[in-house]
Amino acid sequence: DMVLKQDVLSSLERRTATIIKNDIMLAVRRAQDLKSDIFGFGNAVYRLQPQKWKQLEPRWPLLFSQLEVKVDVRAKISVSGLIKEPVGIK
Repeated sequence: DMVLKQDVLSSLERRTATIIKNDIMLAVRRAQDLKSDIFGFGNAVYRLQPQKWKQLEPRWPLLFSQLEVKVDVRAKISVSGLIKEPVGIK
């Protein structure tokens, strides 16, 4: 029974991670379509390489819109069984 429960939890963790990753990628793509760096990628470049940022800054909206963004999500369900009844949407 514990093995089955662990298999179910592992499956839920994988599905949860996939859903979160897809949502994040959708938000990133939308921001890129709008050429709006709402996540602060440019700010990270500035902090790590200020000289390089000076070269990139004038073209940043275009560069940001073309960035290849990779997202790695790992979900861990650590506590289960606390809710005895499903939560309904009202």
